[in-house]
Amino acid sequence: LPDLHRMGQLLLGPAAARIFDAAVILHFLAAMVSYNLAGSEAYAELLGLPYRALILPFWGLYTGAILLGSGVIQPVISAMTILKCSIFLLVLAAVALVGSRVDVRPEADWARAAEPFLISTFALGGVVNTMPVTYAKLPFRLPAGPGTQARHAALHANSVLLRRYRGSVAAGVVLCFALNVVWCVCVLQIVPQTSGSSRLPPALDKLEVSLEEAAEHGQVSTVPLVTVVEADPRTEGFRWVSQCVAVFIVISVSVSFMTLGTGLKHVLDGFAYSRTAASSPDHGKVPLKDLIKGSVELVGQEEVADAKTSSPAGGGNGVAEEQDGAEGSLQRRGADAQELDPPLPCGCRLCIRTVPRFRALLYSLSFGLVLSLALANPEGFIVFIEVFGSFALNLECGVFISVMAWNAQTSPRFADLPIPLRAARAAQFGLIGFTAFLFSAACTYDVWSSGAAALGWGPWLAVVVGSTSAGAAVGLVWVCVRRSAGAREQRHDQLKEVT
Repeated sequence: LPDLHRMGQLLLGPAAARIFDAAVILHFLAAMVSYNLAGSEAYAELLGLPYRALILPFWGLYTGAILLGSGVIQPVISAMTILKCSIFLLVLAAVALVGSRVDVRPEADWARAAEPFLISTFALGGVVNTMPVTYAKLPFRLPAGPGTQARHAALHANSVLLRRYRGSVAAGVVLCFALNVVWCVCVLQIVPQTSGSSRLPPALDKLEVSLEEAAEHGQVSTVPLVTVVEADPRTEGFRWVSQCVAVFIVISVSVSFMTLGTGLKHVLDGFAYSRTAASSPDHGKVPLKDLIKGSVELVGQEEVADAKTSSPAGGGNGVAEEQDGAEGSLQRRGADAQELDPPLPCGCRLCIRTVPRFRALLYSLSFGLVLSLALANPEGFIVFIEVFGSFALNLECGVFISVMAWNAQTSPRFADLPIPLRAARAAQFGLIGFTAFLFSAACTYDVWSSGAAALGWGPWLAVVVGSTSAGAAVGLVWVCVRRSAGAREQRHDQLKEVT
């Protein structure tokens, strides 16, 4: 099954695919740097150690688990996720009780409503980059034998599987969104938003803790939360909450780092195999021929049977023509598959020699860059999320994912692909438009806020420059996509004529 890199090669043109790859890698790196910093800080709070000294051990422990334990890391992540959710529900209930006792009254500032919107797109949109990893684990069912009945049974089973997978992903995103909102409300009832507010209770006025100060120091919101719980005399019976929060943050950040690291490894593997395929004329040749041959026999028999059923004479030249058409169709699909380089087992010498080396080089560069950035800017947790990670993810989802979905639905190249669970056409284009609008708006605000903060723009100038820049970027990518799509269609037509 393809990774994000090869999906971009399949559904985008050469120029757009390279920009898409850059956005994907930038998002992974920014998010992993943020979680590396947050994880070391969480361990430091739990163990009572300086967090800067734990940046390297945290990175080494979980990077080793990602690269060396790839075969068993998925069950570990699942088990830790279940544990994390259980602890989080307990902590959420306790924090809600603490909030009712502290009762800090937050102030609403709708002029800053776009900032949490930007963070929410980063928190929830990241599922796009990890879905290829979980999708590859789905136990798809192959036809039990030749014949239309076996094929339809397999398609039905795969449709049910994909419907459950799609529902679980959507339910997970909605649940995470709801829990994020509840968590924010509870934290705002305990931790002051700014220092020196006139609406603070007397017990908190002397602590000098706030969410604003935590953000300036690159700290997660649980750091001032734990400070308030441990210092406020009204929360004396809830001291255990601080330990539960510390354990939850440790597990949560560790799971997030391993999940995103697994996704990054999946993309880097795609780079390694694609590079080898481009330089090796023998890459994947034998197993792909075997696969095509088996598919021709299976689908050819099914289409011949359908032709016999539909033919008035029950056979004859019509059957032979249908069989030739089936074989020609599968040969064209096989040629397309060869061009797209599916991840089939390959034993060519070049792959055996170069794939492990190139993967090791990519792993060293990518994960080494994560460590270098974390050590270079140990207080940049919020910066990496808001500036780099959110922009890369919003550009990826708002432009490229939408264009990829559009091409998959409108390009004649994919019109004959057997999709087990195809959504209604109106729903497809509605979701594409909603996704493009949502993440493009976040991308525009990201450019606007970054320009306003760095260059001191006024609000109207920032809006104009941000909107123009985002619109120009989207238009440029769209032009590149349409031109490359035309070139791909031309190559596809030439390939059909040859086959």
